[in-house]
Amino acid sequence: MNQPTNVYCDQNQICQDCLNTDCLYCKSDLNTCTQCVSKFLFNGICSNDQPTGTFCDKSTKICTKCSVDSCNQCLDDIQICQKCDQSSTKPYLYQNSCLNSTPDYVQCDSQNICTNKPPTYCTENCQTCDYKQKICLQCSNTYLKVISQSSSLPTCQSNCPSNSSQQNQECYVCPQFCTSCNSQFQCLSCQYGYSLQSGVCSLCKGLAQGSNPSSYKCEPCQVTNCQNCTVDSSKCNMCSSNYYLVNNKCQTSHPVGYFCDSQNVCFKCNGDCNTCDEQRNCNTCSDGCIQCLDSHNCTACGDDFLLDNHKCTQFKEKNMLKL
Repeated sequence: MNQPTNVYCDQNQICQDCLNTDCLYCKSDLNTCTQCVSKFLFNGICSNDQPTGTFCDKSTKICTKCSVDSCNQCLDDIQICQKCDQSSTKPYLYQNSCLNSTPDYVQCDSQNICTNKPPTYCTENCQTCDYKQKICLQCSNTYLKVISQSSSLPTCQSNCPSNSSQQNQECYVCPQFCTSCNSQFQCLSCQYGYSLQSGVCSLCKGLAQGSNPSSYKCEPCQVTNCQNCTVDSSKCNMCSSNYYLVNNKCQTSHPVGYFCDSQNVCFKCNGDCNTCDEQRNCNTCSDGCIQCLDSHNCTACGDDFLLDNHKCTQFKEKNMLKL
């Protein structure tokens, strides 16, 4: 005959109802469970969730405390910890122990489970690490230590990145707008359009100013009738009203053989022609040509011109060529 549930039965098979309705079976006090109806049992108490730091039998849901200090989850062998209690002072699991800090020369995942794998700041061609500061102190042979203001972790690379300055085996990534700098990240030279002031590259202010590529200082535009030269004071970007920008200079008339946009910035046509469209394709023939396939191929010449190899040459120039 099977023992009835939710009761305590003594050795004489005299049974009494358990006072705790969660109990499948209980002790003689009728309140301490020895097995729960459907919940997890730990220390005589039934609960809906598995208690932290325990291993629970899947069939009976009877739980046993893990033997490893600060362990949150263990195997059926309660001496083998799977995860440490993240709210405790020992959240790091390494070699079946819960530790209060990350061990040296190991790598820990997002759940603070650590393995014998070097941390990322020590794996990439790093020869010497500082585990407390979590930085690489010295790179392996032939590798350079790259240091940047924007990153607290140096890296080891085979070459210095662009826009950096090398000193011995270290590369210092220069601040923005610098073309060279020192180990204190102070700029020594600047990009065009910026001036060097107390180790910092500052944008030249004002449309009529540009940077001098030799002195790295802002100065007025050197081009006559120039309105904007912010990149280089000797090269104009935009001319004053009614002037045309041609090869960084300003001139009074529309140049022949160029296309000029709405701001009078002019671009040379692709071929030998007087005018061209926005794509720089010729829309008129070259001098002397009255009919052409394109800017390079004339099919008919005007008076006093001779068609020679798809080009029109004046008679006197042709005669001179024959002499």
